[in-house]
Amino acid sequence: MKKISKLILSLTISLLMVLSLLACSRKKFTVNFYVDDTVYKTVEVESESTISDIEDPTKEDYKFVGWYLDANFVNNFILGETEVIKDINVYAKFERIIYTVTFKLGNGESDVVVNANSGATITLPTSPTREGYTFAGWYSDTTLNTEFTASTVVKSNTTVYAKWTFVSPS
Repeated sequence: MKKISKLILSLTISLLMVLSLLACSRKKFTVNFYVDDTVYKTVEVESESTISDIEDPTKEDYKFVGWYLDANFVNNFILGETEVIKDINVYAKFERIIYTVTFKLGNGESDVVVNANSGATITLPTSPTREGYTFAGWYSDTTLNTEFTASTVVKSNTTVYAKWTFVSPS
């Protein structure tokens, strides 16, 4: 009986050693995270593991929307969920930030609303008319001090005001 117990103990220890060796020899894979055509970060991970601690990349005038397993942004790579089973490249997808520019005409007509890409300029609406006044330009502040022109770069939702100059009757 003692010999059987020693044999079972010996087999158990041997099995644990083999399992430990197998665990230690687990294959590692490389994951390259790309932003545009540049490697943003490279991570080495054990087979069938997930990655959960990659900081979202930033890109001026764009918002980060996720990681993908292909450059065409079809197959998601979900941090903390997608298991790595081979060396892979992962691609960051961004979408342009869109802002609203609201033109307040100040002549009783409805506002003109234009969508604008962040970091871009827009085409100004047709100059409005108002009886007894001359249109004197567009301004991005209610005090009508900061001019808004066709070369003004949009960086946020913006309200633009028409400036009017009174025309004296002759």
